[in-house]
Amino acid sequence: AWQSQKQVTGSNKKVQPKKLVIKNFVAPVVTTEQLDELWTRLQQGLSDILQTGDTRNKSSLLDDADNLCIHGDQMELYRKIEQEVKRHMECCSSEFAKKQFPDNTAFLRELADIWGKHSKQTYLIRNIFNYLERRYVMLSHKQLLPLWEMGAATFRRELMCVNNVSNKCVEGMLSLIEQERCGDDIDGGLLNEIITMLRKLNMYNSHFEGPFLTQTNEFYRVKGDIQLNDSSVPVYLTYVTKCLADEERRLRHYLGSSSRRQLIKTVETNLIGSHVKSLLEKGFDSMMDEKRYNDLHVLYTLLNRVSEGAYRMCFFLYTYIKNRGLDIVMNPEKDKTMVQELLEFKDTIDSIIKQSFNSEDCVDVKKKAFEEFINMRPNKPAELIAKFIDSKLRSGNKEQTEEELEELLDKVMVLFRFIQGKDIFEAFYKKDLAKRLLMSKSASIDSEKSMLGKLKRECGSQFTFKLEGMFKDMAVSKDLMLSYKERENEGIDLSVTVLTTGYWPTYPTDSVIIPAQISAVLDKYKTYYLNKHSVENLPGNTPSPFVRSRLRSVTIPLLRRN
Repeated sequence: AWQSQKQVTGSNKKVQPKKLVIKNFVAPVVTTEQLDELWTRLQQGLSDILQTGDTRNKSSLLDDADNLCIHGDQMELYRKIEQEVKRHMECCSSEFAKKQFPDNTAFLRELADIWGKHSKQTYLIRNIFNYLERRYVMLSHKQLLPLWEMGAATFRRELMCVNNVSNKCVEGMLSLIEQERCGDDIDGGLLNEIITMLRKLNMYNSHFEGPFLTQTNEFYRVKGDIQLNDSSVPVYLTYVTKCLADEERRLRHYLGSSSRRQLIKTVETNLIGSHVKSLLEKGFDSMMDEKRYNDLHVLYTLLNRVSEGAYRMCFFLYTYIKNRGLDIVMNPEKDKTMVQELLEFKDTIDSIIKQSFNSEDCVDVKKKAFEEFINMRPNKPAELIAKFIDSKLRSGNKEQTEEELEELLDKVMVLFRFIQGKDIFEAFYKKDLAKRLLMSKSASIDSEKSMLGKLKRECGSQFTFKLEGMFKDMAVSKDLMLSYKERENEGIDLSVTVLTTGYWPTYPTDSVIIPAQISAVLDKYKTYYLNKHSVENLPGNTPSPFVRSRLRSVTIPLLRRN
């Protein structure tokens, strides 16, 4: 390589560039004796690390390791390190096998301590021989294990897989976990250390997880049967909830998330899935009767965790609603209170579904059950619903404000949707509406029209066509009477309503003797009406118009408008 530069003198003369020669590096020659000396020092350093964890000569060991890796046989160096680690683990295994332990905790504590020391020693060895790992081991195309994994494999082979240590380890862990499940206090930190060790040794899945799940399955199978037989359903639900929470805590504290799906499924299968029918048969109806919202919510939440659990609960909900509803509908002694009881029953079911289940499936089940039982007694519920509405819309009803009445009518309309005999309802409702309108017994025209609007939205305009015609007749007749009274002053409180054929219910024909004074007033009104409208002059016994006076409340035939 050449490097040129200008040197400027006082006289501005240029000087020729100098030639720079760079020679290739010649590595110093290292003799066999020197390599042996390097290994001797490294071997002693490895022995100190493995025996006592002494790292005082770490800096010099790093230099020796790099030099030996550069100038020596890398494969031979790797094998020597492996032999040193193996020799150390054989000694540890022999000493460990000779020890006697009073209990599982002591055994696992000693094993965890040996692993902890070995992990630190292996990490330190890897750091010292970092150059060897980077420049040789990692380039060996997986023919050689990295130094830490080599140390872990040696630990597994020389300690865990001899003298039945791995089986004793798993048995000790399972024993501690069972003690904890039975309510005893254990060293969770110790279990966390052992499980972490098994994961790093690639022994968790192959040696521990299977026996652990088997033990879990058997433990909760037996406990579930005992608890359900000895306690009520709410108490059992509390037990199941606690068990699931405990297992979630174990997963967080020492088991880890890899086993979560299988562990929780095992608990759910044994405590919930195996007892769905028993839980529902033993406690569902009583919890519904007692309105145990929280317990029902827990039941639904737990059943929803297992296959078809929520579906089977919905069937029990359907059966419960149907049976309780039939108790109300099929009992003639409850006819007077049927609608009120149905409203209260539906409010209770709605409240339970909202607070405890919050499920559209349960809402659908409720609708099917109500439609089923309310139509098991043909026509009667439709009649009683119409009469219930009549009682609430009459002027004598002082139980509710208009807002409360509106809310009540909305609830009644829900029952109305369930009945199939809507034509029966219409007949009774029209008859009662006619009485309220003609006899001025309606509590509020606004409430009447509001109810009419609800029926129209629910069943369509064809259903309410005649009912709307009744209101129209009342309005026209009222305007006509006001106009007549402005013209004539008879001294009698006259009220005439002209009814359209087909809108109103059919009434029986009765003959009455009308006093002469009233008859004269009626004839005068008839003349006035004929002059204003083109109507059919009817026989005197046609029961279409109604006349009321202060002298006597009487129905008098007069006119019928076509």
